[in-house]
Amino acid sequence: MWLLSNERNSASKNKKNIRAIQEMIPAITQSILLNSSDILLLKKLN
Repeated sequence: MWLLSNERNSASKNKKNIRAIQEMIPAITQSILLNSSDILLLKKLN
């Protein structure tokens, strides 16, 4: 019984972690896009 409840707890923790990561992805991609546009600007200036 203890093992089962332990597995359930870790499964719900994993779901929460995945949800948190999924919420962070847009911000991460946004910053990557900003960085790449900055690099393109620098290349145009040079």
